[in-house]
Amino acid sequence: MKVSLKDIASKLGVSPAVVSLVLNGKEKEGRINAVTAEKIRALAKELNYTPNRFATGLRKGKSNIIGLIVADISNPFFAKLARYIEDEAERYNYKIIIGSSDENTGKLESLVDIMNTYHVDGFIVVPTEDSQSKLQQLSSEKTPLVLVDRYFAETYSDTVLIDNEATALRATDYLIKKGCKRIALFTYLSEMLHFLDRLHGYRQALENASLNHENDDLYFIRYTNISEDIREGIEKLMKRPDYDGILFTTDTLALTAIRQFRKAGIDPGLQYKIFSFDANDSFDFLNFDIPHFAQPLQEMGKAAVTCLIGQIENGFSERPKKIIL
Repeated sequence: MKVSLKDIASKLGVSPAVVSLVLNGKEKEGRINAVTAEKIRALAKELNYTPNRFATGLRKGKSNIIGLIVADISNPFFAKLARYIEDEAERYNYKIIIGSSDENTGKLESLVDIMNTYHVDGFIVVPTEDSQSKLQQLSSEKTPLVLVDRYFAETYSDTVLIDNEATALRATDYLIKKGCKRIALFTYLSEMLHFLDRLHGYRQALENASLNHENDDLYFIRYTNISEDIREGIEKLMKRPDYDGILFTTDTLALTAIRQFRKAGIDPGLQYKIFSFDANDSFDFLNFDIPHFAQPLQEMGKAAVTCLIGQIENGFSERPKKIIL
């Protein structure tokens, strides 16, 4: 059973306030004699007393806890990002509470509400589609907030991300320089701007190379139906022998597609030139190389924490920053 201040106070015949002053190193301010203070500390150690961080946070108005909400902690991309954020927060003596939204706005909103009950000092969030309202609410309440990996057109918080459009342009240009004349794009069916930026970069590279592109070249995959949508997309792709390149806007899409290709008896490494956003350890076990861009996750994590700590210590940012790595 968890030991409380009252338990220690009762055993020594003093008030909980006296115990609290001693355990917070304020016995001199409370004019508590050294013998009593030593008895309190000794009994607290004997009973394995641990302070209630949340109660302490309420008294101090600061919990030294950050709420981190990612899309899916089981995804290696977000797991690594979370780890870097946790490591950087530790340098500032902050702890992290982590939750996964599963790309569900209702769940993200619920996580924000739950974390607020723990009196977190601020939030680092990978936003979901349609989560603007909840995040704007945090902003209007002057809650320290940093968005990472994704952003919205309405800038109301610091944001850390990469230049998705320029990166997609470079990726597509790489395939073109490898001799590709017809490049398919597999991306999520989403209005999130980072995915739209990747689509724009892909289209711009094709236009720059004077290559034709059609809506049929675009394969939009639903978060809730990834395997089935990719299977159907690959079936259509294989009916078009003129395709010689594929750009995947995430490593999850790339790996799912490779599995579907192999189920169909196709070795995609022989059939197509492939490029993927994001690194994935599973790429090392394939019988062909997948060129990819590895996002600077450590730098993103550091930048997100630095921005948030700045808001916590110096006040909410009235002029939000967009940090593009």
